[in-house]
Amino acid sequence: KALIVQDFLVRKISGQTEGDLRRTRKSKQPGKAILFSWTLSVPEDPCMNATLAPYKENMTKQMEKVIGETRVLMEHEYDICRLQECNIGNLVADAYYEYFVNMNMSTPIDNTTTSKIPKAWSEINGAIVNAGSIRTALPSFSKVTWGDVVTTLPYGNSLVVMTINGTIVEKMFEHSVTNYTLDPEARKGRFLQVSGFRVEYDLTKPNGQRVISVSVLCRNCTVPIYKAIDCDDTYKIVTADYLTRRGRRLQVAKISEYHRWRSNRIRSARKNTYVKMQSLRPPNEGRIKITWNETERAQVENITQIVRKKNITE
Repeated sequence: KALIVQDFLVRKISGQTEGDLRRTRKSKQPGKAILFSWTLSVPEDPCMNATLAPYKENMTKQMEKVIGETRVLMEHEYDICRLQECNIGNLVADAYYEYFVNMNMSTPIDNTTTSKIPKAWSEINGAIVNAGSIRTALPSFSKVTWGDVVTTLPYGNSLVVMTINGTIVEKMFEHSVTNYTLDPEARKGRFLQVSGFRVEYDLTKPNGQRVISVSVLCRNCTVPIYKAIDCDDTYKIVTADYLTRRGRRLQVAKISEYHRWRSNRIRSARKNTYVKMQSLRPPNEGRIKITWNETERAQVENITQIVRKKNITE
């Protein structure tokens, strides 16, 4: 037998329980729970505060360090990245993609393969980012600190390189728009922002039939060009390991292989790209094209205008 204890979630409750582990006796004492809230008066421990002080000071300095600046409006309000292509989504996807593209091509990205073409520009086709992982936008027309970056993408995921075939790639993008809705209470975080891809959807069609076309940058080629997905070919795609663990139910029915990187890689990818660019001005490039019915198209256009005008006037 095993004692299973749970004190709610996200550290809102501190639990205390007592039990007798001898086989002949069971605890009849119910657990005691203390709910933490802003109104709860719990005295601070001076010894703990003193212990944490130097770490807090160092962390504050790191979070306040300026690593770049934005020269454009960073789109995120009204969960617009869950509806269509957005420039903060492009920036994040590009950061993951560029991190691997800029790696030394003589160093394999996994344990088995290197570029088969000596002057190939990349072993990676593209990158995907689920919109739900982008929690807020970077500040617009402003200096960007490392704290801003962590707030935008707070999850400490690892980066992985998936190797999947063209059929699974199409299924992945189909799932991105399954049950797509404009309802602000039900918008799906599974909607994929992309780098290295060109995707076209028709949302007037039923679930499972909405992907009209997918093109992807070639790898192991000397000139990067977009080619239509070949169902029998394989593609290497960068993403967060959260998605490979079926987070947001990506449902890539079978991932033939993926290589895991340490969790700090995802933060290194973001920081390196932003520092390198210094001046951040990600555009909307038509990476994702969507056909809506007339009513939905008008709604999306209205939301887009509200987001852009509101932030510019502010």
